[in-house]
This record gives sequence, structure tokens and C-alpha cells, in this order.
Amino acid sequence: MSQNFAKSASGGVPSVSVVIVNFNGEEFISSCIGSVLAQEPVPEIVVVDNGSTDHSVSMVRELFPQVRIVLNSKNLGFAGPANQGAEAATGDLLLFLNNDARLMPTTLSTLVDALQANSKVAACQPTMMKTEGGFDSAGSMFTKTGFLHHVTDHDLASNRFGSFRFSLNGACLLVWTELFLGAGGFDASYFAYFEESDLCWRLLSMGYVVEHVENAFAVHDTGRTTGSIFPSNYIDFLSFRNRITTIRKNGDRRLKLRVLPVHVVCCLGVSVAFVLNGKPRNAAGIVRALLWHLRPIINRSRSEFRSVKPVSLEFLATSTVPFSSSAAIRMLKAYLLRW
Repeated sequence: MSQNFAKSASGGVPSVSVVIVNFNGEEFISSCIGSVLAQEPVPEIVVVDNGSTDHSVSMVRELFPQVRIVLNSKNLGFAGPANQGAEAATGDLLLFLNNDARLMPTTLSTLVDALQANSKVAACQPTMMKTEGGFDSAGSMFTKTGFLHHVTDHDLASNRFGSFRFSLNGACLLVWTELFLGAGGFDASYFAYFEESDLCWRLLSMGYVVEHVENAFAVHDTGRTTGSIFPSNYIDFLSFRNRITTIRKNGDRRLKLRVLPVHVVCCLGVSVAFVLNGKPRNAAGIVRALLWHLRPIINRSRSEFRSVKPVSLEFLATSTVPFSSSAAIRMLKAYLLRW
């Protein structure tokens, strides 16, 4: 990427388009859009609605006539509609923002400054805070189990990883439009979950980095949208299926041979824990995700799992961290307490 890439076509501050995917977000989308309109300069806003049955679309039209709305007849998840929003947008940069998230003052300008400051940074995210207070997300690192280590507030306090990440949080993710489209956008087949990690992996394989911007902040009502739409066992199916798909698509043969067997064992361990915890449907969701991956071996073309450039664990060395027994216990506890 040339040094001139971190500028708009006119050579000034890059323009930003905010893409918000909505489904029955009447309770919170006005706060989301209001927080965007409070940014300087005010960005373009594109709302992609997934066939909402509440009054969210009419409310947006009435309260925010400047917002562009793309209508779908049914719920198409996040990944495909986010791509629709990107296609409708005109900005040099795309900010993907969940309808249950909101930006703090100066968040957008701080993120834009971070991208302009380093021509190798393809995408970035702010520090995500929970609605009720407290830390939520600062991106993730890869582990050799295939699971991600979600960066904690303690990691930030000790500056354990610096600012670069393996994956960013799609609830608030700013990316250069040219690179997003060049990487192929989000994989629409994911529907929802892990599509941002898949995108970040492809950006890394293209030679860029993705960054957490610690002094920019957004608030996220975590899981409020999808938790009200899908049963928890289907969410587990999507997230486990898509994580394995991401490894299969983006890793080279050696990475897959080293990571996938360990990952499958871990998945089975989580499913057994769900059964012992009285949640057999969630266990079934994970097993269903594993079985889903037998189908592509038989009747799906290899091209469906082709990456921009398959990468090795050595390539991911700077964004891979150890997965200790304590980390495994924390992960398992988080899954069991998730629902």
C-alpha cells in the first residue's frame, strides 16, 4: 500500500460511511444513530434492515431523514446485509456498527486518525464498554487451539500485546473501503458470528495489520440483538461452525493439521460440559457444527474454502498467544455461564 493510501481521493480527511444492520431494533437504534450524528464531521449513514416487524424503519425515516435505508424482505443475518451496506456506501472508510452499540464523543475521529497514522493498518476498533459499565472488548488474539483469546482489561493494563490484534470486534469496526472490497468483504455464508475474524485474517494475509485504539470508546449492549432473535443452541451452532470454516479457509495445510484436531477435541469437551451442566441443546448445536463440516468434504468444491492467501502459524506468530490451562478453564466457564 502506498503512503498516499491513507488519504481521501481529494487528498484531505477521508470520508466515512457508517453501516448499521438492523432487525427489530426499535428500542436502541435511535441512540445508535444519534451517537453517530454527534461525531465530527458527521458521516454518511446507511441502515440495512432485515425485514423488521417493529417500528424501527418508520422511526428512522421520521427522526433521521438523512439516513439511507436498504430494505430486505427477511432476516439475512449480519454478514450479507453488511456487504449490502458497503455496496451502497460512498465513503473512503466503512464503520460497521451494531444497532445496539453507540459511539462516545470523538470516537470516530480518533479511529480515523489511527488509520491515517499508519499506512499498514487496514482496520481498527475502539475499546468496547458494556452498557451497565465495565470493560467489554479490545479485540482478540489467535491460539493454537483455534479458539481466540479475547484481550482483557488486565492485558491492556500490562500492555501485554501492544495495539495490534489478530481479530477485531465487528460491533464497531472501521476499515478502508478499498481493502474491505479487495478482501472480498464479509463471507455472506456465515450469516452471523466470526465473520469479522475471517475478514481480519484475510486482511492479515494481504500484508496489513489490524489495531485496537485504546483511547477511543464505544458502548455495546452485548448480544442484545441476536440473543432476542435466535435460540442459544443455534447461536452456538453458527459460532462453532463459522470458526472451523475460518480455519479451513485461511490456514495453510500445516496450520490446519496442527490446529483442527486440537480444536475438534476442545469443541467436544465444551459439548460434554454443556451436557453435564444440563444444557443438551447447546451441546447438540456444537456437535451439529462439527458434523456440518463433513458435508463440504464430500460435495462442496475446494474453491469455497479458498482464501486470499493461506497462511501458516509462523505467519501469525505476532498475533498468536499461548493457551494455558487457566485460559481453558476461563473459556469453558464463559461458555457455560453464557446462557
